Amino acid sequence: MDAYRDRHERDPVTGLAAETSAGRPDWDPVFGALAREQRRRRIDVFFCGPPALGAAVRRNCRKHGLFLP
Repeated sequence: MDAYRDRHERDPVTGLAAETSAGRPDWDPVFGALAREQRRRRIDVFFCGPPALGAAVRRNCRKHGLFLP
């Protein structure tokens, strides 16, 4: 997959320029960076997926102060 991407500059799964990653993201650095970059600004977070994903996203938003209670 890496060789295809390097050669064609496209993701072999989606055909898009953006790279596809398998598995769940490590949410802590994602939301930590948002919290640092957007201090004191409201951030709306949307997700699509199963309830367990929503719970993980919600936990991390709250952990980093991105969610109002």
